[in-house]
Amino acid sequence: MMGQNLLRINVNGYFTEDVPKLRGLKQGDPISSILYNLAIEPFLRSILNGPLYHGYQMQYATYHPNYNANDPLVHVSKILCYADDAFVFVQDLPNLARLEYHLDVDCNATNAKINYNKVEAISLSGQNTWSYWQARLSEMNIAKFTSNMDSNPVIYLGFPLLQSVQQREVFIGGLVDNLRTATKIHSVRSLSVVGKATMLNSLILSKCWYVLRVTPFAQSNVQAIQSICTKFLRKGIFPVIPWATWTKPKPLGGLGVLDVALQQSALYFRWVQPLLHPSDSLHILDLMLVMLVNKQNQSAHVQVPLLFPLTQITGLTKQRTNTVTMIYKSVDRLKRIHEPVHLNIATALILPVKAILQPSVTVSKMPIRATQLQVKDLYQPNPDQPLQLEARKAPTIPADIRRACKKILKQINENKVHIQPYFNLMLQPPQDGTNRTIDISFKPFIDSYDFNSQQGLTRQISTRTFRTACIEAHTSSIARSNWNFFWSLSLSLVHRNVIYRFLTHTIPTKRLLHYFEVAESPLCPICGNEENAVHLLFLCSSKVSIWKAIIFEFLWPTVSIGDVIQACSSLDFENIKYVSKSYTTVYMVVLVTLGNIWRAQVRMIFHSTPFIWIDVVQQIKNELLQLHAQTEIHKQL
Repeated sequence: MMGQNLLRINVNGYFTEDVPKLRGLKQGDPISSILYNLAIEPFLRSILNGPLYHGYQMQYATYHPNYNANDPLVHVSKILCYADDAFVFVQDLPNLARLEYHLDVDCNATNAKINYNKVEAISLSGQNTWSYWQARLSEMNIAKFTSNMDSNPVIYLGFPLLQSVQQREVFIGGLVDNLRTATKIHSVRSLSVVGKATMLNSLILSKCWYVLRVTPFAQSNVQAIQSICTKFLRKGIFPVIPWATWTKPKPLGGLGVLDVALQQSALYFRWVQPLLHPSDSLHILDLMLVMLVNKQNQSAHVQVPLLFPLTQITGLTKQRTNTVTMIYKSVDRLKRIHEPVHLNIATALILPVKAILQPSVTVSKMPIRATQLQVKDLYQPNPDQPLQLEARKAPTIPADIRRACKKILKQINENKVHIQPYFNLMLQPPQDGTNRTIDISFKPFIDSYDFNSQQGLTRQISTRTFRTACIEAHTSSIARSNWNFFWSLSLSLVHRNVIYRFLTHTIPTKRLLHYFEVAESPLCPICGNEENAVHLLFLCSSKVSIWKAIIFEFLWPTVSIGDVIQACSSLDFENIKYVSKSYTTVYMVVLVTLGNIWRAQVRMIFHSTPFIWIDVVQQIKNELLQLHAQTEIHKQL
């Protein structure tokens, strides 16, 4: 079959000449995966099409609103397969015998062999049912059976199949140890603040994203990862740069470090979008998530708990973190456009009562029964105004909920309980914007989500778009264009760190160190005046001499030290842009001067080297010439 085959190998986008395949096939061969799929296809089909093989049957409980007595099964999952990893669902011992039969038939037909020593069995419920399966699994030489009694979870395609809190802690503990090891390796490198941020995002936190998109992490787990990040970022920096500054976007003066909790919500939103737009042809994964959310909330419409946080049911143990709670956290982070939402009457009637209330302005305690009530228990269509609602009369309310409904209506009438603005529209005479459709639709609520670049969820939302939509509005005294210009500069560690720490007020001045009780005195060791950041870098007598010499040598004669301070504080060098030397630029003159002042200050503090301003000026001149020489060499490369 392969003797006459010719191959062309793609190397960095370029195809080689034809290479004869001749004979032989090994793992990793480009065609091996295709041939393997062809070989395993009959086995997969025998499982999927076998009427006697039941697999995992998905169905609602009999008391759930979506239960259908005539057709209770929603979906049946029999097998999952990725490359050569097959995950088969077995319901009982006859199913297991049927699976073994299909395996034997496939092995006899293809001359394959199953290594049962590598096969792992797992209890989907988490309960330890080894006594039920032990005899049959032992006959098949399957010795590994995992339940919630085991400390280590089964790993499938890199994801842990968690069955207990202990398994999650063990798995995440290993992940945290790997992150800690990675930070120790990279901590020995001399990196600027932006270098540390880039290293953290690209090489350290990137180890988490694959797992975080599926595995639910508790808040304590996220905090453990964040703690490792902050230790890595703060090493060698005191006073420390606040975490809020690290995670702020770079165009706004931050360093763009990905917030772990926010990134996890952004990754989980990938599973939320299909739930907000369910259809009859949902993917099996989306169908399972719909059932999972509906079963936990006893809701007939999966959009209700996602769009209305007050209606979410988290169970008796609020500390438990699972897939549903992660989905809730993801969708709850989003902000909405504050405009009227026009619902139709059919959608309004099926909403839970909690969805129409404003908790922030509610002053009266709601009856316990309110959690089980829907709008149709309180209101009914007005015959005179078909698209509007009016309070139901007492005789039309079932007796078991009449008391709760009466209390809620009384609280609403007395303004002790306030209703949402969108529902207020339903109680008013019809307006031009009234929604006159008759089908249940949550589209008006979904369209109210604000993603800055787009409104609603008409397109797939990327993780970056999600993060941008969730981040609170940041303000900066420095223009975005100036920040972008600063980040685009090719600077050394010292040049970038000094001015950035000056802008973020984290320069270790004597006054600040004295405040933290690190230094005995807030006074400058050179001139004896109180030392703040401006004094340390610009206004100390020796620093004034340096700046005057540099201005005279490189800048326009009318430039003052105050102009330089203003330029550094705003990253706007327009007012001092002229230089007298053609081989340099004004911002490089300023940044190199700041860097050399800082180096001389550090040598004076830690090595008792005298601060001689003439020597510092000469060092600045030499470094500017050296940078020019390096630039000329790069042009020739």
